[in-house]
Amino acid sequence: MAQQLQPPPIKEIELKTLDVQGQLVAADCFVVAPAKPSFLRRHGLLLFALVLPLLLSGLYLGVIAADRYVSEAQFVVRSSVGLGMETAAALLQTQGQTRATDENFAVSAYIASRDALELLAENENLRAVIARPEGDFINVFPNFHSHTNKEALFRYYKQMVTATIDSASGITTVEVEAFRPEDAKAINEALLRYAEAFVNRLNARAREDALAYSNQQVAEATAELAQVENLFTRYRNEVGMVDAAKETASTMESISRLMLEVTKLQVVHEQTAAVTPQSPSLKAVQEQINSLRGEINRLRGRLAGGDNSIASRLGEFEKLTLQRTIAAKRLEQAEISRQKARQEAEQQHLYLQTIVRPNLSDHAKYPRRMLYFLATALLSFFLYTTLRSVFSIASEHVTRR
Repeated sequence: MAQQLQPPPIKEIELKTLDVQGQLVAADCFVVAPAKPSFLRRHGLLLFALVLPLLLSGLYLGVIAADRYVSEAQFVVRSSVGLGMETAAALLQTQGQTRATDENFAVSAYIASRDALELLAENENLRAVIARPEGDFINVFPNFHSHTNKEALFRYYKQMVTATIDSASGITTVEVEAFRPEDAKAINEALLRYAEAFVNRLNARAREDALAYSNQQVAEATAELAQVENLFTRYRNEVGMVDAAKETASTMESISRLMLEVTKLQVVHEQTAAVTPQSPSLKAVQEQINSLRGEINRLRGRLAGGDNSIASRLGEFEKLTLQRTIAAKRLEQAEISRQKARQEAEQQHLYLQTIVRPNLSDHAKYPRRMLYFLATALLSFFLYTTLRSVFSIASEHVTRR
């Protein structure tokens, strides 16, 4: 008979709690306690993400970073414009000058250009200025992370020199940064000289353009008048007539004079015929009358008798005369315009008016040590808290698995 299966007896065991693992194990079981993490493992994130950046920032800003001085200057480009009598009051107030907005932008762009950089390098020993021994290894030129070519120098120059325009007032502010205050002032003064020379070149170019245009207008008007005169001379030679209008007036005068003579002779003829009808002088008088009438008819035919008449040629004469008058008037106006352009060219139209001369700074503007250190602290703290949250989430995820 099969024996009935009995459950094994329950053995009582002692349990203990392990704080590290959070599990219950038998008291007689062998448990290996985890090793205590090292200091670097426990505080490495704090050291590398927060403490080390602050130490490096404090070391650089407090010990290594060189003082950089800024010289500031302000100017505005004004334009001299012609004002009428009705604006005399405004002329007295503004002295005939207005702000030249486009030229302000042009001068500002020139200051930040390669041309200005080349002039500074040639005349002001710019490379020595930006490589002063007072400079630190990051801000000097050349430094450990830049080349010595012109492109690298130009990038450095754009960080060293800034020119900003106030859109409301049109005032341009130029700031020059250097390791020595006298260097910053000297560079700023040189830039103002170069900017004024640039404005003078703009004036010269405007004068040249204005004079060239006026001279071209005079030359064209002179050529046009000469062409009309040539046509006039050629036509006169063709028709054998100097002036159709004068010829007409002269012919009409001759006809009137001859008709008066005919009238007088007719009176004489009638009186003689009444007194002595058989007088031999009657025939002579009649021949004179007939001769004068023939001359009158000839002159009338010349005046308006066919293709070769004065009337047929008067239209062409009037056309050429009108063309000559217009060409002469245009030449006269061109001469007046050229004279006016010459007078205006003698005046300077653009002026660079300095408002604030470059100053000699007695206090370094850069680096802003406290501001930069606080910014580094905030960024480092943000980085530390972010990485700590990421690592905490990752560790929790691994533990759950």
